[in-house]
Formats: sequence, structure tokens, C-alpha cells
Amino acid sequence: MSKVEGWDGHVLWLNVTEQFVKDTYERDRTPDPNYYYVKDFPYYSALYSPLPLIPSRYIAPSYANIAKLEESAPRIFRCDLCEQVFSSEEELSDHMKDIAH
Repeated sequence: MSKVEGWDGHVLWLNVTEQFVKDTYERDRTPDPNYYYVKDFPYYSALYSPLPLIPSRYIAPSYANIAKLEESAPRIFRCDLCEQVFSSEEELSDHMKDIAH
């Protein structure tokens, strides 16, 4: 602490010579950016080179040819556990509640 001369809240004055500071602390090379963060170092950049895009082999299916159910066709609701057939979804649901398979 004997090297500190004063402090005004923003600036610190030291009782050392400029030559002592240069000999002790000055470096001829820049800090290694892998170990130290260097503000405005050109290595750090938010802009990256564009990545090459690999074309997809997936072909989206065309839904224009999907078969549509006729409303007049009877719908069948089958219990897969006992192979019993019901005429409505409600009957099948009641069957599943009543019968413990």
C-alpha cells in the first residue's frame, strides 16, 4: 500500500516510476484469447461464415390422393381384446368401462 499516492473515486495515483511499471507489467505480445477475454479482439465476432446446407432426401407426401370415407358407409367399432363389434363409439366405451379385460 506504500505505492498508492491518492484516489479520487475514478483515478488511482501511484508512487512508482514509469520505467518500473514498464519493466514489471508491460508485455510485448497480446494475451492469449483462449485464456483471457480481450475486448474488441478480432477473433470474437457475432458474424459467422454461412453453413453449407445439405439437401433433404425427404419428400413431403401429397395429401391430395387420400381416400375419403363415405358418410353412408357404416362405421364399425371393434374391441381388440375380445373381438366384439359395436355400432357406436359410445357402446364401445361403455363396454370398456363395464368389462375388465
